[in-house]
Amino acid sequence: MAKAKYYTLMSGLRGCYMPDSVYVLKCTSRRELKAIVRDECEHVEKRPSQRAIASYVAEVWRRNDLFYPLVLSTGEGYGLHLSNATRREYEDFINAD
Repeated sequence: MAKAKYYTLMSGLRGCYMPDSVYVLKCTSRRELKAIVRDECEHVEKRPSQRAIASYVAEVWRRNDLFYPLVLSTGEGYGLHLSNATRREYEDFINAD
């Protein structure tokens, strides 16, 4: 079984303190993360190309040191922000609902 990776996904204005939405995700494959990002891009002003999404997800998956989030632009001033999270943050997010 593949080892799970945890990410914080935020969407909203780039550089702002209050994102429109925040999720903590658990993914066991890059394909799973790509599907989540693709689904999140369905609701944005300027949808990124499939190639842009794939290269963005590949870069995020490859890096384990994402203290600051990597951003995928989804419109003028807007973006998806992905950064690493911990299992504890994921469990806290799931139990908060």
